[in-house]
Parts: sequence; structure tokens; C-alpha cells
Amino acid sequence: MAGRCRMARQRCTSCRGARGMSIQFATSPSPQVDSVEHTPAVGVKWHPFADIFPWIEGPAFEELVEDIRKNGVLEPIVFLDGQVLDGRNRYMAARHLGVEYPRVEYHGDDPLGFVISHNLKRRHLTESQRAMVATKLAKMPRGNFSKSENLPVSTMSQAEAASALNVSDRSIRTARQVSEQGTPELAKAVEEGKVSVSAAASIVDQPPEVQREVVAQPNVKKAVSELRKSVLEAAKQGAAGGAEQSNKNPHYQAPTKAGEAWTKLYGSCRALAEWASDENMLLALHGKAERTDDQAANVAAIQKVLISTRN
Repeated sequence: MAGRCRMARQRCTSCRGARGMSIQFATSPSPQVDSVEHTPAVGVKWHPFADIFPWIEGPAFEELVEDIRKNGVLEPIVFLDGQVLDGRNRYMAARHLGVEYPRVEYHGDDPLGFVISHNLKRRHLTESQRAMVATKLAKMPRGNFSKSENLPVSTMSQAEAASALNVSDRSIRTARQVSEQGTPELAKAVEEGKVSVSAAASIVDQPPEVQREVVAQPNVKKAVSELRKSVLEAAKQGAAGGAEQSNKNPHYQAPTKAGEAWTKLYGSCRALAEWASDENMLLALHGKAERTDDQAANVAAIQKVLISTRN
């Protein structure tokens, strides 16, 4: 299960055999538990290195919560200078349940290597997700970590980040394109494993509102694929000097790129409206209430879709 220590007994495929890894990760066992704490009403801060990896959300987080409900927090949450260095998801699950958790302080000299090593051991990240992580590492200011200043600096070059995350330089370049040219929602969809980084990169030149509508669909991968297909077809028609007339109907005119986009958007909205029965909407509202992250952007996207179906 994602986010749990039970994966630590065997190294997952995402970190097995990393090519030419030139850095040494802190793989020694965690120190003895320093204390046991109850989660406070207000959450603690996350160390910048902890934010390199994506959150566990949806069914995977629900599984984590149920596991902690049954067994407690088995792996200590690691702190550095008052911030959570490793264990954000375990902390949030414990906070959700209101249970105590074991706490340890990090005492090593390579907190970045510690975070990378532990996350690659316990989580089955896709190549695209690892590429997004590597991009964050490569974009960090270079320098030596200062424990007293707690600055989010990286000692890795792009090549070292690629090696550490077991991805190619090309994947990092593609992930950087998504990160810098795509909307935050599109980048998040890649980080959450909803769509590949290459597919996301193919639509970064679309208007921001189109990108947001695509990632708001229930099946992001399918929505991106359909948009890519529409763009390619429109490009082919443009290269041919205009759409060919249908042999069956001499008055037929192929839809423009904008017309195709509207047709797909309207069809998706209609499908959503048909799905949104009272029972399904009630279930969805309960699902929203169970979330611990900010859902304002998602709520706004849903309201926008519903308005579109009524017009």
C-alpha cells in the first residue's frame, strides 16, 4: 500500500538498479523513538524536502487511514527543526483519526538523500511521477544544506537527479516543460499519476482554461488523449489547406478546431449532468467532506461545468 513502511522490506522497481547513482543515501534504520505525541488541532509545517514528493490521496490515503486505525502509526514521523521531514501522509492520517504517533528527530547530514531513499523504498511511483520529482530537485538552488537556516537547497545536478530517481534526462526535460508551461492543475495530475508526463506535455500549448477542464474530467488520461487526437486532426486539416468535402453530402463542412473543442466539452458536461443524480451528488458531498486538503479549486471547476450545461 502506498505510503506505508510495509514496503520497506523489499526495494520497489522505481529505485532498484538506479543508473550510476553517485550519491549515498541515508539508508540506516531510523533512530529510537524520541517521544510519542498526539496530533495537535493545527497541523505542523512541512520541510521543503518533504514537499518534493506528491501527496497520497484518494483510495490510497483511505487505505492508509484504515491501516493506522487498526495498527497505529508503526513507522516514526521524522522531524527536522520543528518541521516534518518524512511522514506527512502518516501524520495526516493520524491527525484524521486523532491518534498518537511516534516521533524522532533527524540527526544525519543528508536530509535530502534521506527523504529520497525512504520515499522510493515505500512508494510505487510511475516514471512520470519520478520525473516530476527529479525536476523539482533540478530546479532547486544549488548549494550545501544549512541545518541552522533550513534552506531548501539541492546538492544535485540534473544528471544526478535523473540518476537518483532512475529517469532519463529527456523525461526531466519533458517534466520541466509541463511544470513551467502547463497549469498547476496539469502538473498535479502528472504528480498524482493520473496522466503521463509525455501526454501532459502534448497539451501545454492549449489555453489554461482548456487544460483545467481536461484535468477536471473523471478520466484524465482519456480526456487528454481525446484532446491530443482533436489537435492532431485539426493540424492535419490545416496542413491540407482546409477540410475535404464529404462525398456523401456536398454541403458538408468539417467542424473547425473551435467547433470540435466545443462539441467535446459540451458532450462531457452533458454526461456529467446525467450522472449527477441526487444519490450520486449526496455521495460526492460526503466524499468532499472526508478530504483533508483544499478543495476550493475543484469545487469552482465543478460549478463552472454545471453552469456550462445549463447555458
